[in-house]
Amino acid sequence: MHAGTALGAADFRIAFTGVCVLGLLSLLPYLTLSPQAGHEVIGQLPRR
Repeated sequence: MHAGTALGAADFRIAFTGVCVLGLLSLLPYLTLSPQAGHEVIGQLPRR
């Protein structure tokens, strides 16, 4: 679309924004985990 001109950071704004939004959306499932999630993996007993 630039017909031979150099690309700048502004040309990638939509792509960077999309990657940022996808990254933030991927965090949502982790916010629903309980505080004891993963204790079995690290070998700790959950606190009561």
